[in-house]
Amino acid sequence: MRKSIFSFVLAVTVLTVYGQARAGEFGLGAVIGEPTGLNGKVWTGSHTAVDFAMAWSLDREDQFNVHVDYLLHDYGVFNITRGKLPLYYGIGGRLVDASDTRLGLRGVLGLNYLFARSPIDLFFEVAPVLNMTPETDMDLEAGVGMRFYFR
Repeated sequence: MRKSIFSFVLAVTVLTVYGQARAGEFGLGAVIGEPTGLNGKVWTGSHTAVDFAMAWSLDREDQFNVHVDYLLHDYGVFNITRGKLPLYYGIGGRLVDASDTRLGLRGVLGLNYLFARSPIDLFFEVAPVLNMTPETDMDLEAGVGMRFYFR
């Protein structure tokens, strides 16, 4: 049952990202932290995006994580001379496939450096997670990463 739920969530995530990739820029890269793995981002507007990751826990080797977040970007917090540095925040969901499969809500806060003339971005984020199943508790995720944008 757990594998079926996990496969369904993964398929919905991939189809959602594929369907939205034509509406905006699509970036694919890696995130290092807790968890570590593949990360992607689809811009749905100049200030909004959908972010996802498929990653493994470095803390617990048997855990595979999938998350999807809706993000809002604020460009007015930091003024820099080259590129852009928006502060972003958002909400999403997380599924952890392990011996005790967990489903939770993620809150996200991060910084995203967008190079002026390069299809690469860098990011740092922190995400508290409220696990809803199998019991209610909290986790904290954080990571740094880089994505290459296909334009």
